[in-house]
Amino acid sequence: MQGLDVEKYRPYVDGFDLSQEQQDELLKAMWSMLETFVDRSFEEDPVQHLLGTASDSDGKSRNDEVDSDEKWIDKREPRQ
Repeated sequence: MQGLDVEKYRPYVDGFDLSQEQQDELLKAMWSMLETFVDRSFEEDPVQHLLGTASDSDGKSRNDEVDSDEKWIDKREPRQ
């Protein structure tokens, strides 16, 4: 993955009343936000992996399935 080239994007923030250091900070913050959006959309976000919300190789979310030997959610007899 490529890093941020602030000089490439500096023309987009030149119109703001910011110092060069502030422009760099703004561009880095925007880059970080956009990078997070892209990572999440391609399920590359570390939080998704940590929480187990990323998809398996078949494209299904791991949270879509419930694995249980219990027939009923609670131990009471089902209503008839």
